[in-house]
Amino acid sequence: MMKRDLVDELYKIAYKRYREKYPNKDFASIPNFLDSLWFSIEGELNRNGYDAARKYAEEAELIVLR
Repeated sequence: MMKRDLVDELYKIAYKRYREKYPNKDFASIPNFLDSLWFSIEGELNRNGYDAARKYAEEAELIVLR
């Protein structure tokens, strides 16, 4: 599997967590939020490997959105 596919898989996990916590939030209206989420997961994958990136996507503290 290519790195981009791995990041996309983990991004979906993290995105789902945000969607569950903020069901009515329009994430696209928050400047750079979705890109930042994707790139933070990619960075974790690059630095610490797949297992750490998966844990990050599944368990990292969510940013408070207003």
